[in-house]
Amino acid sequence: MKALQLAHAAARTLVPWWAVGVELDFAGRRAPIVLRAMWRALTRETPERRYERRILTRMARGDLTNTLGIQIRDEAHIRATSEQWLANLVTLGFRPDSLCVEYGCGSLWCAEPAIRYLQPGRFIGLDITNRFYAQGRQRLDKLVSEKQVGLAKISTRTLREVAALKPDFVYSHRVLHHVPRRALGRYMHNITSLLNQQTVLVIENCRRYNAEDIRPFLPQGWLCRQDAFGLVITHRHRLVAG
Repeated sequence: MKALQLAHAAARTLVPWWAVGVELDFAGRRAPIVLRAMWRALTRETPERRYERRILTRMARGDLTNTLGIQIRDEAHIRATSEQWLANLVTLGFRPDSLCVEYGCGSLWCAEPAIRYLQPGRFIGLDITNRFYAQGRQRLDKLVSEKQVGLAKISTRTLREVAALKPDFVYSHRVLHHVPRRALGRYMHNITSLLNQQTVLVIENCRRYNAEDIRPFLPQGWLCRQDAFGLVITHRHRLVAG
């Protein structure tokens, strides 16, 4: 009996959130169902890992992507949209001495205009793998060192350390449309963990989500408005120009 009780306790710690509430009965017919659920939870890839694996496989074949890699499909277009993104941030109060974090910095194509604009040590890029931004580091070479760009892999520890720096701006560009509905909560939890009351968060518009989809995931006291270029998220005590 003691062994059975231990098995129950262990299983309850491993059953995924979507199986919580199912009565565990290892002596009955439900045991195979529960064990299969546990196995799926332990082996199932997250959307982030699947995206990373898929993109790296394509890049290994020599395929060009929209924004990842040393070379991309339409460089002129991406450079133009990245310059416009910077201009939009400036209308919100972005200044050369602002501390800026890009969540999902990729190979730094969107970041490049901001890096050039900012003073040294004022840009931090985060992504799910260092293999994305390593190519941006290689592409920009001296600019990264001259501007003392910080680059790091997204993790609980990294998010906590960057949040402690109290960034003025956090943005996520060309990322949200890759986030499936079931991962939206985790994406928003991560990105909002970087905020302080003075931070301006900007997320690029996409067809999949709008402000109504985002608001339920915001911490108390934070407001979201939908501008032409993106979702602008600020604390209610902060007035944003524009």
